[in-house]
Amino acid sequence: MNAITENILYEIEVVKLKQPAIAQILAMVIMAGQMEAVDWKEINKSIRKRWSLSARERVLTMAWKIVEQAKTA
Repeated sequence: MNAITENILYEIEVVKLKQPAIAQILAMVIMAGQMEAVDWKEINKSIRKRWSLSARERVLTMAWKIVEQAKTA
């Protein structure tokens, strides 16, 4: 597992950041062009474990909205 994935998992599981903060981190990864560097299966599993399947959808939707807003800014 790479450092980016490990850091995101740490923020979800240990620091216990709230969903909007996790969405912000994921958006930064997307905007940095690092999507391929992330083990999305592990991230998704961690989000589902901490919150729920619907929370996973919510967090990813928030992340993509942040990305889209950044493109238009």
